[in-house]
Amino acid sequence: MTKKIFGLFAMLIGCLQNIGAVTEADFTFYIVEGKVTITKYNGTDVEVEIPSTISGYPVVQIGDGAFSHKAVERVVIPNSVEIIYKDAFAGCEMANVTIGSGVTSIHPFAFRWNQLERFEVSPANTAYASVDGVLYTKNLTEIVSYPSKRNASSYSILNTVTTIDDYAFFGCEVETIEVPASVTDMGTAGYIFHSPSIKEIIVSEDNTKFASENGALFNKEKTELLCYLMGMEGEYQVPASVKVIKEYAFDVVEGLTSIVFPEGITTFELGAFYQCTGLKTITLPSTVTYIGNSAFYCSNLEKITMKGTVPPEIGIQPFLYTTCPIYVPQSAVADYTAAWTDLADRIVGVATGIPEHKALPSFFDIYDLQGRKVRSKVSTIEGQPKGIYIINGKKVIKK
Repeated sequence: MTKKIFGLFAMLIGCLQNIGAVTEADFTFYIVEGKVTITKYNGTDVEVEIPSTISGYPVVQIGDGAFSHKAVERVVIPNSVEIIYKDAFAGCEMANVTIGSGVTSIHPFAFRWNQLERFEVSPANTAYASVDGVLYTKNLTEIVSYPSKRNASSYSILNTVTTIDDYAFFGCEVETIEVPASVTDMGTAGYIFHSPSIKEIIVSEDNTKFASENGALFNKEKTELLCYLMGMEGEYQVPASVKVIKEYAFDVVEGLTSIVFPEGITTFELGAFYQCTGLKTITLPSTVTYIGNSAFYCSNLEKITMKGTVPPEIGIQPFLYTTCPIYVPQSAVADYTAAWTDLADRIVGVATGIPEHKALPSFFDIYDLQGRKVRSKVSTIEGQPKGIYIINGKKVIKK
């Protein structure tokens, strides 16, 4: 049975050399099956050595947000701790953290939004290691976390690495990242490289899984666009080879003002354009077959144009936080309104190709395709043989 104890009785741990003295009263915690989870740090010391025991029980977990946004500058995590949960040290001012030998699990968001310059890990830890202050798995096959404030303009991932973990470079201040040939797997790229500071990803030409070009990361064949760096600005033209925009590929790319999609693209996955507030208009090619949940979270969109006559399958709120018109081919209005019932009131039909003679000015001249005037100042095209004519400088078809 869970027994909760809220450190209300003081037991002096003592003055620790070069580290702030802490007591049980500095922590809110609970005990389950003889093991302590710290849920909150209540103290004021800027340098903290977390105790290995509280009330005689081992401290094994640092809970969600336990030190979140606390003004601590340095933390030593004892060897007893096994798990560090989400946002445990998020938003702290610490430049340095020492991870004990017992830690076997660290949530990807455990240290986000902080001032970390380096990770230090006990040499006895069997799960993690630090190389030049960067956190890796012990066998150096996964890069786990790059310190957000590490003093370097570029970084080359170790050539032993096969996997880049989710959020590995989240919020970091490095400008250039080199990905070696050894990397074969990574999490959601838009999350991994979520930082306005990153200006370039350079993937080794020998890498068989990934490729990079002009601020974007792709699979090797460049049929999938995995990530477009959030610090990029202006217009971007998606390469003609791309078929799929992966989830959160354009994650908070606020400087993106224009995007051109090639015919042939088929899929926009979950959150593909997430908080891209600089976009005002988008035109989706006729080849699109699927638009995922919140694929276009672009709150400043003023116009969406669908070129296809067959409505793509859509997820939940594919155009999240937008209220602008959705222009579709006139002949496909009924199909779109039937398929996109939640968006039906925003669908507007537009003529495509050569217009029929129904929409003409009051009086006009008629020319043939050789530029010869065939009728002057008429109000109708009726009486003309079937064919294509020039009226007011535009081609008009008479059926």
